[in-house]
Amino acid sequence: MAKLPFDIQIRCAKTLKEKYPFSMRHLRMTAGKILEELGWKKAALSLWLVGDRQIRRLNQQHLKHDRSADVIAFSQLEGKKLKAPAAGAVFLGDIVISLDTTARQAPEYGNPFFYELAFYLCHGILHLMGHSDQTKKQALRMERRQKAVLEKIGFGKIKLNSARKSQ
Repeated sequence: MAKLPFDIQIRCAKTLKEKYPFSMRHLRMTAGKILEELGWKKAALSLWLVGDRQIRRLNQQHLKHDRSADVIAFSQLEGKKLKAPAAGAVFLGDIVISLDTTARQAPEYGNPFFYELAFYLCHGILHLMGHSDQTKKQALRMERRQKAVLEKIGFGKIKLNSARKSQ
């Protein structure tokens, strides 16, 4: 069996796996497709799926924000905007996604659970690559990019919701 070009490590508590409807295999494949669509030939990242309480604690400890979040990314690329290298695997960093927030916000935005999870995953990967959403203009640009990437990898046309609030 050939070695896959992407090393995607996923951690998720058993209780969360039982609570929310998604396939770890499908999520790993989706991450690989997102990376391919963004031009990566080889890359690695870790993905940690948690609840609201845990992501709030991480957000407070590492980013000094005393609130929950949908997704947080810890880039290993020093926050520099980076295009995918032609060859060689790069460890992009760590992405943390709250499954509680995913489940709550999916119906709020009219999306299926897995689409919302993929949306946050794509958002996290873009952050690992150095993209920012600190201003309204940056956030809208990132959201449009996420939607375009997800459409290209087979999620179909889903309404853009520029009313999303960055947490």
